[in-house]
Amino acid sequence: MAEELAPGDAVAGAVAEAGPRRVRLPSAERRRELIAIASDLFRRRGFHEVGMREIALAADIRAASLYHHFESKMDLLRAIVDTVSTDFINAHAAALDPGKSCTVQLRELLRLQILYLAANSDALFVADREIPSLPPAMRDEIQGRRRQYQHLIGEFIARGVEGGEFRVRDPRLAGIAVLDMVNGLNRWFHPEGESSIDEVADQYANMIVGEFLGADYVPRSRKRRPRPE
Repeated sequence: MAEELAPGDAVAGAVAEAGPRRVRLPSAERRRELIAIASDLFRRRGFHEVGMREIALAADIRAASLYHHFESKMDLLRAIVDTVSTDFINAHAAALDPGKSCTVQLRELLRLQILYLAANSDALFVADREIPSLPPAMRDEIQGRRRQYQHLIGEFIARGVEGGEFRVRDPRLAGIAVLDMVNGLNRWFHPEGESSIDEVADQYANMIVGEFLGADYVPRSRKRRPRPE
């Protein structure tokens, strides 16, 4: 399959083809690993400056093996965007307990989203910066999925307002603001900071449902991580 090679691809490709091979992983696990490696490279150097053979070199696999998982670099970018746009929804939204209050459900969903996005921070950064690089039809599809999730959050807030749990004038606008707050964490959080991601996830979720949305009941936050001596 032909593609336009980025600078350095010829050398990287030769090393990748000749180098040692890694232990074979299950296909789904290897795919996740490749997405993580490509996300790191795209974040540091930019989507257009990195070639498929360079990604294969970083993954220590043959270039042909990379094409077994992804048809093209664009297909790989699509998978990265999917990671933070739809995979989280599929993994967690369906597991919510409708028997619980909107406050408890929304808090737990936001906490899980923060943990998920922190674990996939490179993919989130790349998705936000590189989504304009996707073909229009693919970009529209991804944006549509994001709007579906935005609508899901807005529905939680609207039901909470109707049930007297939340106190906001515009649930739809509040939902947009909530997601902006959650996604913005990727711009400043550092795993070596004063608070762990679990602590930040609890505090963020508590502040959103308690202080921003006006819920009366907010579960207690985890204890803060002790500062190093």
